[in-house]
Amino acid sequence: MDIKNKIFLFPMILFIFFAISTALFAQDKNTSKSSSKIKSDLPETGRQVNRKIGFADFLTIYHSYSSSKAEEERLKEKGNKFQVEMEIEKGRIIELEKRMNSGVLSEAEKAKLRKEIEEAKIKAGRKIQEFNVEIENDRMQTIEQLIGELKEKISHYAKEKDYLMILDMTQLIFSDTELELTKEIIDYINKE
Repeated sequence: MDIKNKIFLFPMILFIFFAISTALFAQDKNTSKSSSKIKSDLPETGRQVNRKIGFADFLTIYHSYSSSKAEEERLKEKGNKFQVEMEIEKGRIIELEKRMNSGVLSEAEKAKLRKEIEEAKIKAGRKIQEFNVEIENDRMQTIEQLIGELKEKISHYAKEKDYLMILDMTQLIFSDTELELTKEIIDYINKE
């Protein structure tokens, strides 16, 4: 066979291979179901198993998780405790202002109290800023920890119930409501 025939024959073989592959892929795609069950071959057994796909509202799961509620309560309590501290500080500043405006102090004593009040207000402002940063960092760390726990628990649920995947419903455009797993997952994660 001369070189011209070889050059022509090689692209033809590639074209035929590509056409057959495309046809097989299209046939596979048309015969697979679009339901919640997917057939997959298990290499170790050689048998086919139906695997399911489901979806859930992760935000609802997060807010329904007993540990999320407990952590939210802890952060709220921490905020309430700080608010009590600030109310005490505010009361102290109000008392200093009343004393300064009582009319019985000399100008030197008023100036000294004015300076003390200003320093107390600056100190309280700093405390508030520091607390806001601290509580926000605490909240973010807590959220990360809880999300990690939830992903692990949902993963265990999926393995136990033989799910191929569980998607967050915020990523779905459409799905049959029979695939909704939010309540089942909430019950599962809170039973432990």
